Amino acid sequence: MHSKHTADPDVVTLIDQIFADWQRRRSVATDGDLDMELWRRLEELGLAELTSTPEGGTWAESAVLLRTAAQYAAPIPYAEHDLVARWLSQRTGLPCTGIATAASMRSSPRPGNHLEVSGRVPWASVADTLVVVWEDTHGWRACSVSPENSQVRIEPHRDLSGRSYDHVSFDPSVIASTAIDPTTVEVMRLRTILARTAQMSGAMSESVRVATRYSAERNQFGKSIGSQQAVQRLVVDAAAECALATLSLDAAVATAVDAGDDIAALQLPVAVAASLMWHASSVVIRNVHQVLGALGTTREHTLHRLTRPVLAWRAEEGTAESGDARIARLLLSGKGSVWSKIVPLSEAPDSVSAVPTR
Repeated sequence: MHSKHTADPDVVTLIDQIFADWQRRRSVATDGDLDMELWRRLEELGLAELTSTPEGGTWAESAVLLRTAAQYAAPIPYAEHDLVARWLSQRTGLPCTGIATAASMRSSPRPGNHLEVSGRVPWASVADTLVVVWEDTHGWRACSVSPENSQVRIEPHRDLSGRSYDHVSFDPSVIASTAIDPTTVEVMRLRTILARTAQMSGAMSESVRVATRYSAERNQFGKSIGSQQAVQRLVVDAAAECALATLSLDAAVATAVDAGDDIAALQLPVAVAASLMWHASSVVIRNVHQVLGALGTTREHTLHRLTRPVLAWRAEEGTAESGDARIARLLLSGKGSVWSKIVPLSEAPDSVSAVPTR
């Protein structure tokens, strides 16, 4: 019997089988494009809406799905569809049909005393529903709109990984919208960051495995390059950074399973997981590409299909430094000592001097 913080083993096996089958028939020519056959398969098995149905799973299963899809470099809009768009639809009562995506956009003044809402939206050009939030002079608002709506302008773009990341704009005065509270927007942001962190973990873990396997198999001057200390250090450093970041992700996912949408409980674990993953990604991507050299950037090779999405996901949420600053603000704000927030014990020490020593 598994705990509530771990995914159902049968679900884990099923998810891996689905993506393994997809990998065997994938085409290099479709890199970055949504494979509708794969997506329909996930829909048929109830995995495309894993957390947004009463009989579905939790963040534990969602994290496995996100990590596995990233490990197989499968471009799917699961995070946007289930964890953000459908969640936001259920919370606000906005309609949501078909493939859905969501984003927080900005509003800006235009001539004639009009506003324009615009921004980049992942998978907008392939979605059936766009669930969008923005802030104007009266507060936060949200709308659900079809990309086919004549009032919505979509300029197709792709991110660094080749996936749909389109520019969307519209006049909010001609689109029906509803007021939402800032708490909903913050939870939406946290859910998005946690999903991206899980995706990065999956892709980075697989890239480390690729580099480890290559260093053991590639022979130079009569022995494997993995026998050289310089190469060993590159692989070990990448693996260590990835493992540490993944542990912080596991802690954040466990908190999400327990706390649901409780902002106070989610903010610090999610911020720490994201910061560690952002920092680790720099080491991992640099080291694995150094191990494989130019081979890892060739079109046919797997490595760049793993590392380019990591760079794209990381760019969506700012820099590692901005994440570190957020952690500092969270630790210094509110009641309680910094130590009591880092180590959530029922009777936490009041000072660093009380930290147990070995």
